[in-house]
Amino acid sequence: MNVAIVGCGNVAERYASQIVVTDPLTLVGVTDTVAQRAEAFARAFEVGQFRSLEELLAEDTVDGVVNLTVPEAHASVTAAALEAGKPVHTEK
Repeated sequence: MNVAIVGCGNVAERYASQIVVTDPLTLVGVTDTVAQRAEAFARAFEVGQFRSLEELLAEDTVDGVVNLTVPEAHASVTAAALEAGKPVHTEK
């Protein structure tokens, strides 16, 4: 399953490091509201960077979403992912 991370903050590295060693998961990309943080994270894990949540959700190669956003954004990010037909794992 190809997954993408939304939110590259404090816990994201722990999630990404486990995703990349867990079959059948493949980390394919990340996004964050802070573009520089997403860019650095994408470089560190050698994956794509999506410029927005909408771009990530429109990508056919993303099968599922790991929502690691701040609590205030959980509901809207999860709802958008589910509306796009993507299963979601949400932190917290």
